[in-house]
Parts: sequence; C-alpha cells; structure tokens
Amino acid sequence: MVYNKKFKFWLVFLLCPLVAQGTVLGGYGDSPSSAAPTSASSAVPAFSAPSNQSTSAPMPRSRADRRDDASAQQQSTTQDKAIEAKSSSSSANNDDDGSDDEDEEELDELALAQKKYEQALEKNTGEGEQQRINADAFDMLLNQALPLSPDQIKTLRRLYDISQQATAATPQAPPTPLSSSLRVNLEPGNTPPLIRLAAGFVSSLVFIDSTGSPWPITSYSLGDPNSFNIQWDQRSNTLFMQSLKLYSHGNLAVRLQGLNTPIMITVVSGQKQVDFRIDLQVAGRGPEASAPISNESLQAAQVNPLLINILDGIPPTESIKLEVSGQHGEAWLHNNRVYLRTKLTILSPAWTGTVSSPDGMHVYEMMKTPSILASKDGKAINIQLIGL
Repeated sequence: MVYNKKFKFWLVFLLCPLVAQGTVLGGYGDSPSSAAPTSASSAVPAFSAPSNQSTSAPMPRSRADRRDDASAQQQSTTQDKAIEAKSSSSSANNDDDGSDDEDEEELDELALAQKKYEQALEKNTGEGEQQRINADAFDMLLNQALPLSPDQIKTLRRLYDISQQATAATPQAPPTPLSSSLRVNLEPGNTPPLIRLAAGFVSSLVFIDSTGSPWPITSYSLGDPNSFNIQWDQRSNTLFMQSLKLYSHGNLAVRLQGLNTPIMITVVSGQKQVDFRIDLQVAGRGPEASAPISNESLQAAQVNPLLINILDGIPPTESIKLEVSGQHGEAWLHNNRVYLRTKLTILSPAWTGTVSSPDGMHVYEMMKTPSILASKDGKAINIQLIGL
C-alpha cells in the first residue's frame, strides 16, 4: 500500500507538465476564429457604460493582441494546474507518511495480537494436556484400586460366602448336644464310662461324690495329646475337654483327692451326640462331702442306677406320672415305689435311697405315700401327691 501511494505521487508529478503542454497545444489546434472569442470573453470582462453617459463602441483589437491574451491565459492555467498537482503530491506524500505510520502500528498490533493468541493457545494446550494426563492417571488408579464392577463384587462375595459355607460344613449333620450324669463304679470288671466329644465343641467333665459334693482333681493323664485338648485350673473338680480332630479316640486317667484308684474314661469323637456337660458321680464320699443322714440310705443310693436316670430327667419305664402340689418337683410311681425329683430336703417319710447333682437337684426313693413333709429355706411344707 505504501509503495502504491508513492508510485502514484511520482506519476502525477512527472505527468503534470506534459498534461499542461498537451492542453496548450490542443487549444492552438483549433481554428483561430473559434478560439479567440472564447479567450477574449473569458479574459476581458465586458463593462457597461453608465446610463447618463453616451454609449460608445469598443475599440477594435488586432489578431496579435488576442493571440497574446490567449497565450497568457493558457500559461496561467498551466501554472495553476502545476501548483495544484504539486500541492496534491505533497498532500499525498503526507498521507503516505501517515499511512505508513498507521500501517506500522497496525502491523505491530497484529503481531502483538498474534503473539497473545499463540501464548493463549499454548497455555490452553498445556492445561488440556495436563487435564488429560490427570484423567488418565485417575482412571489407572481407579482400575488398580477397584478393578471390579459393583455387580462383579457382589457376585464374588456371594461365591466366597458359598465357598466358606462349603469349607465349614461337616460331612455329617451337626451333633446333638446332651447333658447327663454317669455313675462311676471302681470295682474290677466294670466298663469305664464313655464320653462323646466333637471337634470344635467343648465338653465339661464334673466329678462329684455320692452326696453331690465336688470331688477335687489332683492330676490327669491324656492318652493322645495330639487328638484331644484339656484345660484345668489346677484346683477345681472340672475338666474342659475338646477334640482336635473330626474322628479320633483315646482315653483319660484322672486322680481325685484322697482316692487312690484312678478313674479311667474312654473318649471318642465324631459321634452324632456330644456330651456338653457330664457329671461323673463316684461311689463314695469325697473330702468335701456333707455328713450322712443314714448309712442305709447311702448304701441304697450306691446300688440303684434307676436314681441316676431319674436325676438326668429320664423317668422309669412303665411308670405312672404323679402330680405334685405347689410344683415343687416331679414324681413317678414304679413297682409300688415313689420316686421324687426335687430340690427340697425330704423330712418324712424316711426315704430308702437318694442321689444328688452339683446344681442341688435330689432324687428320693420312698414307699408309696400321698403326703410328703419337706423343708424349704428352713421351713417345713406339706407336699401332696395326686394320682395314686
């Protein structure tokens, strides 16, 4: 744009004299008769004489004078055009200089805008790249921490639960828990008592004497320590025993305080029934036994195994259940004898046999009678038997 304006200026400046010369030559190219009157009329104005003066005819001019006037007029016109062209070129030059400055300013603004655009583009590109990197890193961490979908996690937990159930399940149904009493007979030729155990279940072995009093333990010996486990507090009359294997068997020897003969017990695991608690009642009086009431009653209790079954809650076969007033116990009529299971102490009639458990339960064997006198908290009460 700058170079075009400068080119136009020099073109006008160089052509102005030629244009002026061409105009003069063109004026002289016409016939004198047609050019002279035009120049004369335009060069010399016409004056009108005042009204109070006489009008006189103008002086006739010669052809040479008219030609000189036309030439002067033409030269003046040429000079005016040259001055105008020079002025125009100067103005154009000034415009070109201003335009150059404006163009340079526009170029600088464009360059600055281009630079800012490139910086903004670079910044946005960097931020976008950083965001993309952060998103990729988050997705990678999420896949590493939680590679499974919620549905897959639920399925996995369900399958894991099923596998745990299958692992913990035993080949057979869980054993039935029992609580019973066993009478230990130390006479030669008798079969040792059998205790049923199970893996994962603890059984308590309680040693008592004929009166139901605790008989303390002094020591024990286990036949297969790899198959069974025993815990003892070194002073009480109770052993806690459990099986370490699903199927195993062995035996146990226990020494009681003041008893020279050890008590031999057979233990076996993997049975359908488990002795959760078993009271081993040893024939005889232990060191903590209460004073006997009658020697006859003690001898009767030692030889009658039916009392042990009634103590465990097993009534005699072919017996008649009797109703006890006041709900002070249970009674049965068997072979014309009355068997009473109660926690009270019987005062009358005299009983012929008795057996007790560590929890204070007693079983009495007595003759057939409809009325019993017992003691409860130091007070005598009357018990009626209905159904005889």
